[in-house]
Amino acid sequence: MINISGMIVSQYPNVFPHEEVVLLQELLNLPKAIPVASKFFDLFSISNIVVESFTVAEKMGSRNEVPFQIQALSDEPIEFTLNA
Repeated sequence: MINISGMIVSQYPNVFPHEEVVLLQELLNLPKAIPVASKFFDLFSISNIVVESFTVAEKMGSRNEVPFQIQALSDEPIEFTLNA
């Protein structure tokens, strides 16, 4: 189980990061494993995750910041070999 917390931040103080939030939702709704790369994940030999659930929230008093949380599982692709 992997829990990821983050924040999408617009570079402009009063501008909601609409496009970035939509892109995050599209990525997290994909019905397949998502490749990931980081030195931290490398410590655990994680190169793919499957999103179980996620939340995107509103931060009161801050229009340009959108916090999110992702609950995922590590996943390795399964390769089949056919003997012909």
